Amino acid sequence: MTNITTLSQGLVFNVFITLLSAILPFGLGVLFTFLCSKDRTSSRIFGALSVVFESLCPIVLLLIMFFCVFKNTRSVTPAVIIAMTLSFICYMPARYVSAWGVGKNIAVNSLGLISSLFKWSFCVSWVACKDMLGVANIIRNKTYDSSILWYVLIVSFVILLILETGKYLARTFIPNAKN
Repeated sequence: MTNITTLSQGLVFNVFITLLSAILPFGLGVLFTFLCSKDRTSSRIFGALSVVFESLCPIVLLLIMFFCVFKNTRSVTPAVIIAMTLSFICYMPARYVSAWGVGKNIAVNSLGLISSLFKWSFCVSWVACKDMLGVANIIRNKTYDSSILWYVLIVSFVILLILETGKYLARTFIPNAKN
């Protein structure tokens, strides 16, 4: 049961990083969505800013890992959350669709934001993934049972499937009428 607990802790750590990293980009995204609905030129400006921030994402995350993770400092988690927050700060405004209403833009883009952050959290939460996959590998090597790895893969897949399905449903079924 300890092995399942270690695997669950790794997944919970990824969810924790995802949710905390989404707070500021979501708040600013909602604000900027209202701005973009009033002024179309602002959506172009935020789109250009998004290119810069999202291009910096891997560089910022590599620097965080180099200075924090490999030195085993206590500031790993806050540093990763700050790095992911900065990297995704313009995610929602960059994906603003002028033909959609404010509600649809917020629904589709907030689900996309959380889904993207969750995917990136596996890359940047190196410590949690290392523990999680390390436990799965030890169990597989000792018992030749890879079901523990399947547990991690299936739970991660289900979380992403729910997020992506929600995004698809919001994009498909929320009316395009502008609010």
